[in-house]
Amino acid sequence: MKSRLTASIATHPAPWIWLLCALFSTVIAAILSLAMEGALVHKYFVVGYGIGFSVQGCIVLGVASGSPRLPRGVVGFVMAACGLIVGLAVSGVLLGGDPGFLLGDRVGVLIAVLVCALAGIGFEALRQVWNARARLERAERDRLMRD
Repeated sequence: MKSRLTASIATHPAPWIWLLCALFSTVIAAILSLAMEGALVHKYFVVGYGIGFSVQGCIVLGVASGSPRLPRGVVGFVMAACGLIVGLAVSGVLLGGDPGFLLGDRVGVLIAVLVCALAGIGFEALRQVWNARARLERAERDRLMRD
């Protein structure tokens, strides 16, 4: 039997994906802000949301319009890389007025790449767990229907 939350996520996944993206971006921005500055600083939130929403938007667009010949993971990886570049450029415009403002910071770009890679692994693992849970629920429902 599905919980209300499970049913809501299964029925309307898009808002939940964006909410998870916002929560993840907030946590990453807060951690980086506290680690780098010792206090919450707005620029980390601008960059966190800029990258987070750009990556998620590119992935959603890429998977929705992706080539049937390419595996979903490949499309997601390429689109995440595009989203990272777009997010850094947008954040650079918002913070410094120049799209290359953050792209020139090698350490910052490396941190962004590592965070995006870890997020991608985490979100893929979450998706796999979610799909496994759905398969178990279907198998249980089918078993109950046969009995």
